[in-house]
Amino acid sequence: MRKLLLVGLMLIASGNAYSGGKEYSYKNCGDELKDCDKCKQVGKVTFKVSKSLSSVMETKSIFHNGKINSDVIDNCKIFDDDTFECKTISEWEVKNSHLNEILILSNGNWESYYTIHGKIFSKKCGTEIKSDFNLFK
Repeated sequence: MRKLLLVGLMLIASGNAYSGGKEYSYKNCGDELKDCDKCKQVGKVTFKVSKSLSSVMETKSIFHNGKINSDVIDNCKIFDDDTFECKTISEWEVKNSHLNEILILSNGNWESYYTIHGKIFSKKCGTEIKSDFNLFK
């Protein structure tokens, strides 16, 4: 009984750290930077938001190889579970400059841009397809 209670408390605590995730399509536009509707869907992605940690957990599931990858993204401005913006700088250099990634989620859509010297060279994006709170979407 004590173990069951302990497991339940751990689940509640972990649920408070990161909100229930929402599932989105994962499309890769590459360097064409076109409208997201025209980009190829390559998988699904889930974002879980932690206001207390100012971070977002991103879990990608890629269709062609079945690979699942999770990353925690720090340095996020979180407005609510549905709206945030994260900016990161990679730890490795490309073309003598740092690679920057900008991730934005707003109004059921997300976009991720990679930039070098302020110029966008790659875009990924998607739209909400499922939510913990809206199982019919």
